[in-house]
Amino acid sequence: MSATYDIKSLKRRYWWFFRFVKVQPATSCWLWTGPRFNTRQDYGRVNCCRLVIPAHRFAYELFVGAVPARQLVRHTCDNQKCVNPEHLIPGTHKDNMKDMVVRGREAHLRGETHGMAKLTAKDVRAIRANGGPYKKIAASFGVSGTLIGLIKRRRIWKHI
Repeated sequence: MSATYDIKSLKRRYWWFFRFVKVQPATSCWLWTGPRFNTRQDYGRVNCCRLVIPAHRFAYELFVGAVPARQLVRHTCDNQKCVNPEHLIPGTHKDNMKDMVVRGREAHLRGETHGMAKLTAKDVRAIRANGGPYKKIAASFGVSGTLIGLIKRRRIWKHI
């Protein structure tokens, strides 16, 4: 994508947008430093025309044009904070999911790597080996009897 926009005139008209942009010379990403959505993700947001718009989508529409119907704006740089129009392309949700898998951003958090895990692989093996009542096993590991049942029936922690 070539730069077909006049950056100086855009800066004059949308000075407030560029106030929240910090250029990262190493990657040529334009990092959004303004408001963000209230999620775990780092997508920025812009309040414009009584709408709340993702900052990267706003940048794409500002510099390139309208996003085709039923499509979203994808990052070629894999940086959620980036609003550089050179790094943004339209595509479907399916395209975005393919990008995620191909680029190795797919998260497989299971077992101990999951942030909410209370047990370790060693604990799970001990639970499966223990033939006692679920409540007694649960009390010794500080979890519920229901969790013990799910582990023993291999509904969770299937990979162990």
